[in-house]
Amino acid sequence: MTSRLISALPRRVVVVALGLVATLAAACGAPVVSGVSSDFALNRADDGHVVRWNPCAAIHWRLDSRIAPAGALNQVNAALGSLSSATGMTFVYDGTTAYTPQVGTWNLPDSVVVSFGRHSGLPMGSNWLTGAGQIGEGGWSASGTSQANVKIVKGYVVIDTDVYNRSTSGQRTAALLHELGHAVGLNHAALQSEVMYPSIMTTSPTYYAQGDLSGLRAVGRGAGCL
Repeated sequence: MTSRLISALPRRVVVVALGLVATLAAACGAPVVSGVSSDFALNRADDGHVVRWNPCAAIHWRLDSRIAPAGALNQVNAALGSLSSATGMTFVYDGTTAYTPQVGTWNLPDSVVVSFGRHSGLPMGSNWLTGAGQIGEGGWSASGTSQANVKIVKGYVVIDTDVYNRSTSGQRTAALLHELGHAVGLNHAALQSEVMYPSIMTTSPTYYAQGDLSGLRAVGRGAGCL
C-alpha cells in the first residue's frame, strides 16, 4: 500500500523580552531541573496511539548554514545532544544543504533539516516565518499504510537568523531545544517553567525541564521501537 501523509504540524515560538535577568544555572555545576512533570502534550493518530519517530533507528539530518551565525553547527549539535540524552534517539549529521523549509513542501534532502533563514519575503526566506519577533518554527510529517503504523518520517526546524542574532545566548539555546522538541513530536507546554512553552523569555529554561523530559520519554526509545 502507498504511504499516507497524515500530518504536518508547525509549532512556532516567539521571543518575548521581559527586561529581566534570568537565573539559568546554579552557582556550581548544571542547573537544577525544574518544571512540572505532567506539563507536556503529544500528538496522536486517529486510533489514539502517539505519533512519533522510530526511536531505535538513527535519524539523519542536515544543516542549512548559508546565513547562519558563527558557531551555529556547534549550537545545534549541543541541542541535539540534549535531545538525544532525553529520548535515547541517535542523530547523525550528513553535512550542509542549501534547502530552506517551506509551507506545504516535504521534499527535504534528509530526514531532518535545520535551517537558518529569514522570514517570508526576504532573500533565503521561509514562509513558515512571519517576522514580528518569531525566532523559529518546527514541525514534522508522518505517514503509514494504516492507522496502526503511522509514524513520523520527516522533521524540520527553521530559525529566523535576524531574530536569533539579536536574542540572548539563553534564548538561542531555548529556541533550538524548543523547535527540535517539535520536530520529534512534542506540542506546547502550558507553563513557563518548560522549554516547550510557546514563548521564549529571558527567564525561559535553557534545558529540558521535567514536563519536557516526560514528553520526550513518551516519544523516545523508552516507549519502544516502531
